[in-house]
Amino acid sequence: MGNIIHMETETVRDLSRKGRVSFQDLDQSLSDVHSQLNSLVWSGPSRDELLIHYESLRTQSHRLMEEAQRLFFALAAEVDQWQETDAHFGAGGSRTEVPNRGNDGSLWGNLKEFINPKPLQDLIDDLVNTPAGQDLIEDAKRAGIAIRFPDGTILGDPNGEIIDVAYGKTGAGVLGYQSGQEIVINDDWLHRHSSSPDDLNSVIGHEIQHAIDMKEGFKDRTYYQGIEDCLDDPRELEEYLSRQTADRVASETRAWERGEAISEGRAFEDDGVTSGQEARDILYQKGYVNNYLKELDNIPGLKDKYEVEYYVDQYNQVRARVTPKPQVADLGSSSW
Repeated sequence: MGNIIHMETETVRDLSRKGRVSFQDLDQSLSDVHSQLNSLVWSGPSRDELLIHYESLRTQSHRLMEEAQRLFFALAAEVDQWQETDAHFGAGGSRTEVPNRGNDGSLWGNLKEFINPKPLQDLIDDLVNTPAGQDLIEDAKRAGIAIRFPDGTILGDPNGEIIDVAYGKTGAGVLGYQSGQEIVINDDWLHRHSSSPDDLNSVIGHEIQHAIDMKEGFKDRTYYQGIEDCLDDPRELEEYLSRQTADRVASETRAWERGEAISEGRAFEDDGVTSGQEARDILYQKGYVNNYLKELDNIPGLKDKYEVEYYVDQYNQVRARVTPKPQVADLGSSSW
């Protein structure tokens, strides 16, 4: 006899109704925002760019909401079918038990995929079947790193330092990050739906490359450790920041190139040199310079004493320029 599965039919029907209403409300909200954006008293290329990006987002959202509506209508139809089967068997009530028909890849598989799109473990085969992905796993093995996915699958060195890969909160606009013994991939629902497996594997590969660089000493594990010893000497501080930022830019260059190679299904080639153009691309085109400068706000005393800027010099080296700020003398109290 087959397995028995259960359904609380009224609960599932209520979920179907709430799902349809929620997505209808969301669609209306997106339309309202679109109308408000169009009515803004604002002209210029920035407004046009905002409208183009928002319209693209709204189009993607609308497509996904139509898919959601179909799934929730299908869920309601499934409840009807279960109750018809229940009536046929004479069980009655709102709790239905019928023989398990197995996973036929229709409603239940689609609903699961819609709610939890692209589980990380489902991406493993695509990752390891690319030349750049294969090389990445070999590099992880050589570095003594075990990349562990949510289902327990380990890539790299099974006896190495464990780095867990999981979906999680990353902050606005951040596709993923690597910190300590974890790699976190943006769990935003719309982002996961609209990203291809190649896109997601590109992010995973990017962050694994950072983990390898950190394990092998190409990227410092503890940013700004010891910087307090440099705060009284602007030249020493300048060298410290130049050295650290050059290492980080080199690691970002490798990580982006690794991710792009995985996404495009080609081999990854690292010549070991960060060119001036590559450094400028990381700092300015991809905007990392803003992140590096913002991090300095968290170092007590630094921003009060110095202005800092990062640049690529005539020798194509990443450098920091540290300029002391004028200090207001403490005149103390005086009497006349």
